[in-house]
Amino acid sequence: MARGLIFDCDGVLVDSEPLAAAEIKAMLDRLGLSISHARIYEEFLGRSFSTVVAAARGQGLDLGPALPGYAEALALRFRRDLRAVPGMAEVLAQL
Repeated sequence: MARGLIFDCDGVLVDSEPLAAAEIKAMLDRLGLSISHARIYEEFLGRSFSTVVAAARGQGLDLGPALPGYAEALALRFRRDLRAVPGMAEVLAQL
C-alpha cells in the first residue's frame, strides 16, 4: 500500500503554463521586446525565471523594474483563471 504520492503540479494537477506564457509575453511586449508564444514555450517554459531575465539581458533589456509587476499580474491571473485539470479532483478524492 502506498503511503504517499508526489505530483508534478503543472500539467497534472493544474495547467499553469498557458497563463504564465501569456504574462511573460505581455511583460516583454510592454518593454518593447516582441516575442512569439511559440518562442516563449520553446525557450522559457519549464525553466527558471532567471532564464527569461538572462535572455532579455542578452537583448539589452533589463527586466528588473518589470519583475514586481509581472509577479503581481501572474498571481492575479492564477487566482482568476487557474483551474484543476479535468477529472483531477475526482482522482484525488478516490486516493
